[in-house]
Amino acid sequence: MHAPPPVRTTRSPRAARAVAAALTALALAGVTAPAASALPTAPGATAAAGDTRPVEYRGLRLDVPADWRVVDLEKSPGTCVRFDTATLYLGHPGARQSCPADAVGERTDALVVEPLAGATVPDPAAVLRVPAGRPLPTRVGDDVDREVVLSVEGAGLLVTAVHGAATDTVSRVIGSGRVGPAAVPGTLPAPRAEAQGTAGTARALAAEPTTGYTGKAFDACTAPSASLMRTWKADSPYAGVGIYIGGPTRVCAQPNLTAGWVSDRTAEGWHMIPIYAGRQAAGITPADAAAQGRASADDAVARAKALGFAPRTVLYTDMEDYPSTTYRTRVLDYLSAYSARVHELGFRSGVYANIGNSGDMAALHSNSRYTEPDVLWTANWNGAADVSNSSMGLPGSTYWQGRRRAHQYKGNSTETYGGATLNIDRNHFDVAPATAPEPEPEAWREDAASRVNADFDGDGRDDVAALYGYGDGSVALFTFLARSDGGFDAPLKSWTRPPGNWTFKSVKLTAGDYDGNGRTDLAAMYDYADGSVALFTFKSRTDGGFSDPVKSWTTAPGNWWPENVQLASGDFDGNGRDDVAAFYGYSDGRAALYTFSSDASGGFGTPLRSWNVPENYWWGENVKLASGDFDGNGRDDVAAFYGYSDGRAALYTFKSRTDGGFADPVRSWNVPENYWWGENVKLTAADYDGNGRADVAAMYGYEDGSVALFTFATRTDGTFENPVKSWTTEPGNWWIENVQIASGDFDGNGRGDVAAFYGYSDGRAAFYTFTSDAAGTFGTPLRSWNVPADYWWGDHVKLG
Repeated sequence: MHAPPPVRTTRSPRAARAVAAALTALALAGVTAPAASALPTAPGATAAAGDTRPVEYRGLRLDVPADWRVVDLEKSPGTCVRFDTATLYLGHPGARQSCPADAVGERTDALVVEPLAGATVPDPAAVLRVPAGRPLPTRVGDDVDREVVLSVEGAGLLVTAVHGAATDTVSRVIGSGRVGPAAVPGTLPAPRAEAQGTAGTARALAAEPTTGYTGKAFDACTAPSASLMRTWKADSPYAGVGIYIGGPTRVCAQPNLTAGWVSDRTAEGWHMIPIYAGRQAAGITPADAAAQGRASADDAVARAKALGFAPRTVLYTDMEDYPSTTYRTRVLDYLSAYSARVHELGFRSGVYANIGNSGDMAALHSNSRYTEPDVLWTANWNGAADVSNSSMGLPGSTYWQGRRRAHQYKGNSTETYGGATLNIDRNHFDVAPATAPEPEPEAWREDAASRVNADFDGDGRDDVAALYGYGDGSVALFTFLARSDGGFDAPLKSWTRPPGNWTFKSVKLTAGDYDGNGRTDLAAMYDYADGSVALFTFKSRTDGGFSDPVKSWTTAPGNWWPENVQLASGDFDGNGRDDVAAFYGYSDGRAALYTFSSDASGGFGTPLRSWNVPENYWWGENVKLASGDFDGNGRDDVAAFYGYSDGRAALYTFKSRTDGGFADPVRSWNVPENYWWGENVKLTAADYDGNGRADVAAMYGYEDGSVALFTFATRTDGTFENPVKSWTTEPGNWWIENVQIASGDFDGNGRGDVAAFYGYSDGRAAFYTFTSDAAGTFGTPLRSWNVPADYWWGDHVKLG
């Protein structure tokens, strides 16, 4: 692959590549020879621009530019067939070519002409047939892959035409083709049966390649021969191999690479690393970057499928080093679109990038406008075979955590094992295997996001999850893992869906440990377009991310409208698993409280209705909900803040029963008119003073842009004391409509804290942590994660 990373050497990366290119040109010059029937230019003549010379090979005559090299591969089978020099190659590319390790660069115009008999054709369906007696086409080209393969059946030849940005030259060469009387007709044969056992007996191509692997791997310019791979499997330290499956910047030909080769190597114990040599930074058009990324993904997936790769395997796109100040935006748009499209097509995405661009890759992970790749592969030639933060060039462990990293630690290395020599790049991979996706909802409508807090990774500190809705209708689920100081690192993005699959308008989220395994999960209630409703569970993973959701409870159309519902989670029946409480406020002032008890799998059945009131009693839009064990009896309860239209307010406790239902509410705190306006209140709950009973925190926003944080401490009967105000801001500093709050023990000291997500109007965002003291009050918040303008839009995120 690749230009070395920017480290201190006596020769710069660009100089090293220039020297390599010069050596390649010299090597090609040494093996250049006219084909047996070629018609050379006159001795001493100098080719002028536009001059051509005729070359005849096995009855096919082509007019090629006079300055092209002509290489007879039958005489020089070890020649590296490269597409970054203007060359006509005649004959089959050798199975054991002598190629440098790098395989990515800008293609130029080049052709390979070889007999159909014995030719390697990875995807016969992509070959353009030219039947005997028909003229060759006068216009060829492929804007995505820059490669066209033709079967010239009148001459029994396979022609691979590669071109640069323009197709004029190769089109003229192909269009000049004439089949003479010496030609021997032939047709494209069936794919070669390469899958041979050690005893030579044929076997079916049944070994499905896997891209999940932890250990050392190498990549080379061209897929090695079967014999070298068997030798290296026995004698080398490698068990993973990077293969270039296609792309407009793939430099080397792939005479060995077929579905049979992939299957055979997999059966021998090799793990595959399919690499797509996509557009490089200078070749990405700013206005078309997303479309180009999606087109590259389409081509990568098609080529992967032709080689036998199944959905959920990782398809890497190669992005060589580039000046970030010039190309950053277009590169990130391209890579984001590539990942999004790969996901739509059922595969996982990976990005290979230079450590000099690690800042851009970090943005690809944490900036909510982008779809991040599932795996990051960093080129940093420091010699360390690991995937540490420093080797990867990443600012923290939350970036691509959970076996989602690879590190190229040495490049351009010539190695010999069992007498077989190859030029390679060395890598260390730590990538989890594919997992089968769980059932997903049919379609969700989009709006803003919802979030909840809990200990998602099981490390003893609570975290915050955020479901983010993008402008194009796609969504992503993030986890902000808490640090030991209670702050938050950049979020881990674990689950995404493309536009039209998951949207937010009718989604309500809450969090709880529904399967009782010690890690918190997410529950999502969704209202479909036909008025039906379903309840899903996102099970948490050990890294704090989430698996695909599983649907359990559903209703028929018209029974539940989630805009009337508020959710809270807690262990309401005391069985060790959390449940979901749903407060339902009808449009006529009726209200009811339901409990969805969880089962051992984390799913939900038919809800239990316990409390309910008739018309004109409780108006749902006036209610704010929170949950916690307010009386300290081991079962969680529900607190309801009720704000009247005239500025009166009250705080109620719904104490839980042993069946998970709720007793009638008890009102403790209340104030008269014009005291607390319900629309200015944000509510959350946790045990802030550490006395074993949960309390309620309320953030109140005043009309002048000042904000205050209050604590409602609980009494032993689960009711509340009058609130205590601890933290305040000056007018104009915090606007309550920009804030969303959540509670949890973020620093792991045994007392609950308050996290505040603040989304500014220009797309800036920040996370603040209000750590509690022994009295249950709060001081100046710690700001940890924050992003500049246009990164996270607060109205796409809802904490509550």
